[in-house]
Amino acid sequence: DGFRRETTYFFRRHKDSRLVKKQVVYFLGEATTREVHLSSEHQDKAWLTVEDALARLRHESARNLLTQARNFLRERR
Repeated sequence: DGFRRETTYFFRRHKDSRLVKKQVVYFLGEATTREVHLSSEHQDKAWLTVEDALARLRHESARNLLTQARNFLRERR
């Protein structure tokens, strides 16, 4: 409870070049298994440390979000 971040952005669909508005809500959860099922929107999955995930992320906004999540969890300990 307590961690929720939202972001909105636009992108062009490859299929018809239509501009699409997308809203994404981020929250924290705890996995009870390592099994993952990917939707059609996803290409890959990986279990990483925060440091390794930060190194892989290409967008500064994604790195900031992950850093906020890590800090939130540290403060709750």
